[in-house]
Amino acid sequence: MYRKLTDTVILLILLTLPLFGVLQACGNNGPVGPGSTRTATNNNAPTALVEVIGDTKGPTPFTVELDGTGSSDPDGDDLTFEWQFSDGTILEGPIVEHEFTSSGKYDVQLEVTDVHDASDTSDPETLYSWGLANSAWPKFAHDERNSGYTENIGPMMDLEHADEGGAWPRYWRGGIQNDLIGGICVGYDNVVIYTQGEWLRARTADGATLWDWLAELKITGWPAILHDGSIVIGTESGWVHRISEDGDLIWSTNISAEVGETVNLKTAVNIDSNGQIYIGGFLASEDGPMETRGRLFSLDLEGTILWTRIIPHTTIMRDSGAFPDARMIPAVMPSGNIVINGLGGRIFTPSGELIAELEYDPDPRHEDERAFGPPSVGEDGKIVFSNPNWPVFNSDGSFSEHLFFDTGYPIRTGTDLAAVHGPESIDFLWTNRYEFRAYVGTQNDQGDKFEHKLNFQLSPRLVPIGEGLAMDGAGRTYSSAVNLYAISPMYPSSEYPYFQRHSLWSYGRPSNWMTPPVIGDDRWLYVGYGNDILAVGD
Repeated sequence: MYRKLTDTVILLILLTLPLFGVLQACGNNGPVGPGSTRTATNNNAPTALVEVIGDTKGPTPFTVELDGTGSSDPDGDDLTFEWQFSDGTILEGPIVEHEFTSSGKYDVQLEVTDVHDASDTSDPETLYSWGLANSAWPKFAHDERNSGYTENIGPMMDLEHADEGGAWPRYWRGGIQNDLIGGICVGYDNVVIYTQGEWLRARTADGATLWDWLAELKITGWPAILHDGSIVIGTESGWVHRISEDGDLIWSTNISAEVGETVNLKTAVNIDSNGQIYIGGFLASEDGPMETRGRLFSLDLEGTILWTRIIPHTTIMRDSGAFPDARMIPAVMPSGNIVINGLGGRIFTPSGELIAELEYDPDPRHEDERAFGPPSVGEDGKIVFSNPNWPVFNSDGSFSEHLFFDTGYPIRTGTDLAAVHGPESIDFLWTNRYEFRAYVGTQNDQGDKFEHKLNFQLSPRLVPIGEGLAMDGAGRTYSSAVNLYAISPMYPSSEYPYFQRHSLWSYGRPSNWMTPPVIGDDRWLYVGYGNDILAVGD
């Protein structure tokens, strides 16, 4: 009997062993605590989740708070948190703060790791920081100085090898066939913002419609974009509007009603680092001398008019309706002061105090060309005006020099000429009225000069070239002079005493209406071509 009992016990043990193994395996898939023996072979990876607390964009220095506590692990493991920023910063912890001290577009990703080294990385979160001296986006990202320079890199397209992976230029219709494209600027996520007749439009880089906003009066200048993505525009009869980044009206101010006279705002809008808005214009009434009809207006972010100043105006202008009046364009200087052109240049403080009236002795060959074209301000505060004399002034308003190219004979000022300030040079665009050709000239910071003749022939009637120059972060210059041109950076050459440049590519159909080139941070360039928009990218 004893033998039978022993055999029965052994049989029961053998029968229960598989069940014990199953229970043990099930137990190892449960929560893991200290001393757990579970291995990575049956571990489950965590999931990273990021929440941005507060704004994703703001003026520099911009501080962002990030929360990763929504991340989870299916096994209940403890997690470690590592935040990786595109500026090179790495932070640890479930909740972190980071301050951006330079302007730009940044990405951040969160990597969470469990106790068995299984990890997960979140999708990038995009953050924007605006520089204190770079608050608004009129024409280019971060160009309140009207310098025409952007740190963004433009396209290095090669049309001859486009079918081998190079860039194809593409056109897309602006919207209304009989209205010219006005000012273009590029906003967050490379949204293309442009004016056309009475419409303010937002499109993707491919031309897909995001929204359209009707101003009911012709929009007469370039828009400017604030750090929150909202857009400020001016129209005929003195209206200023602020539109949200989603295309909704925030406020409207009628300057004409405030000053008691009809005002035409044929100019670009500019905004300083404190959100103060500047826009030029002139009184529509023909009473009184033209020299007393120019105006510079300043408004706050709520649309309240802060002050008005008289600016000498001139009768020499090309009033196209869609393009800004080149006589009345404000630029914000590195000091925060405002310079504006007209029959003479003026410098004001943000509170409206007059600092300087800009005067110079013109070159004898251009003595009748005293009107100032648009100002362009360098990083050093020097101001150059588009004018056949190319007068340059110091930041205090004192005269510095003429930057006249002897071999070129510029036509009249206004939207026919342009200048840009790069980090180490100034570029100029002009036409020669005897050769009927367009030129781009450069002067470096040592004063050396070089000119480059664009390889096309203008018509005898001198087709007006747009006020179109842009310089990218690689030193390439893009010109919208009838066709779209890309010109190499300057580089030393044994054949030239100073430096050499050459055409990289040109593209386009001859047109007598082109807007200045605009460069996004995705290496795409946009220019208005009559009723169309031409987009070029790598």
